[in-house]
Amino acid sequence: MDPSGDDDRLSSLPDPLLTFILSLMPTKQSITTSILSKRWRYLYRFVTHLHLLDENLLPTSDDDNRSTIQIWESMLNSVQLSVHGPIHVCRISFSPSKNHYILRMNDFLMSLIERGIRELSVMNRGGGGCFYELPSLVFFCSTLEKLELGKCMLSILPPSPSNFSNIRSLILSGVYFTNDQFQQMVSCCRLLETLKVDCCVKVRNFRIAARKLWSLEIITLNRIQISLRDTEQLREATFSFLSAYNDTCIRYYDDSSREEDEDQADRLVQLFMDLSCCYHLERLSLHFCTDFAECLQWQRAEFPLSLPPQYHLKSVKKLDMEISLSNHQLATVLSCLLNSCPNLRELRIKDKEHLHTIGSYWEGQNPSWCLINNLRTIQICKVNLRQSYWMGFIKFLLMNACVCERITIQYYGDPCSKKLVEQKLKMIQWGSPQAILELKPLC
Repeated sequence: MDPSGDDDRLSSLPDPLLTFILSLMPTKQSITTSILSKRWRYLYRFVTHLHLLDENLLPTSDDDNRSTIQIWESMLNSVQLSVHGPIHVCRISFSPSKNHYILRMNDFLMSLIERGIRELSVMNRGGGGCFYELPSLVFFCSTLEKLELGKCMLSILPPSPSNFSNIRSLILSGVYFTNDQFQQMVSCCRLLETLKVDCCVKVRNFRIAARKLWSLEIITLNRIQISLRDTEQLREATFSFLSAYNDTCIRYYDDSSREEDEDQADRLVQLFMDLSCCYHLERLSLHFCTDFAECLQWQRAEFPLSLPPQYHLKSVKKLDMEISLSNHQLATVLSCLLNSCPNLRELRIKDKEHLHTIGSYWEGQNPSWCLINNLRTIQICKVNLRQSYWMGFIKFLLMNACVCERITIQYYGDPCSKKLVEQKLKMIQWGSPQAILELKPLC
C-alpha cells in the first residue's frame, strides 16, 4: 500500500470485475460513476443488470410531478441509448401517472426483450385501481427465465407454450387476470420450478399443472379453489388464506364472491388429497386468518380425523401452521394433518389472536402415529401466558410425543407468569422425559 494514502485499490481492479460491481448498484448511481475519471467514463455501458427504482430516482413532492416524469424518461433514454451489449437482469419499480409515461415504458420493455433479457421484474407502485397493462410482446420473449409482475394486467393470453418455455420462476403479485389466463400462463411454462401467486385479482380457481414445479406459494382471499395436477416434483408448498377485508391486500372482488365461501372444508380436504400425489413434498405451510376461521365456524365445518390412508402425506417432514389455537374448526384441521402425516419430524405452530375457548378438544384425541414415533422438534410461537386456552394442546403434545427431543414455546405477556407455566408443564407426565423444554420471550 502506498504510504501516502493515494493508492486507489478500486480502480486497480480489472474492468470485468468493476462492471460486475456496477451491475449490483442502482442504475442511477452506476451512471454517475462516469464522472470519476476517463477510465470510469464508459464502464457503466457494459453492465448486464439494471435496477430502475423510482424511489431512488425521483423527487417525492407532489409539486414536482412534471419534473418527475421528465427525470424518469431521461433515465430510460440514457439507459436505452448508452448501455451496450446484452442485459440479463432488469428490475423496474414505477408509479404510472401519464399515458405518455406508460408508452415510454412499453418501448423500453421491448428494447429489453430484443437484448435477450433473462430476468425481468416489473413492479407497479401506483395507488388505487391503477394497473399497468403489460405489452403483448413480453409473451413472445423466449429468453426469459424469471418473470416477476406486480399490479399489472395482461392484454392478451400467452400465445403458445413455446414462448415461455425457458421460464423457471414466476412471481405474480396483484396481477389482474382471469382463471383461464392464469391456467394458460402457468401451462406455458414447461420448465417452471418456482411459482408464487399473491392476491391476484379476479382469479377464483387456481388450476396448476407443472411437472417440474418444486416450490409453490399461494396467497389468496378466504376462498379455497386450488387444484393440483402433474406436480409430482413439488417439495415445498405454502398456502395463505387471508382476510377479504384486510387492508394490506388489494381488494377488487365483488360482493358475490363471498357467496363462494361455502364448502370450504371440503375444498381444503380436496387440496390435501391433491398434495398426496406430490411424492417429494417435504414441507407444508398453512396460514389461516381470523375471518377464514370464523367462516368455517359459521358453516359449522367439520374435518375428518384423518385423510383416507391412500391420501396420507407420507413425504411431509415439516409442518408449519399459523392458526388460532383457540378455534375449534382450525383445531380439527391440525388434528387431521397430524393423523395424515405419518413421517412428520418438525412441527411449528404460530398462534394467532384469541377467538373463543375450545374447551377440552385435545383431551379426547388419540395420539397420531407421527406424534408417537417420529416427531422430533416442536415449536409453538406467540402464545399469551395470561390465557390458558393453549395449555390443552401443549399438554396433548407433551404426553404423547414419545421421541421428541426439543420443545420451544415463544410467549408474550407477564414474565411473572413464566414460572407458573413451567410448574404446570412439569406436573404433566411427559411421553419423552429426555426432551428439552425452552420458554422464550418474544423479542
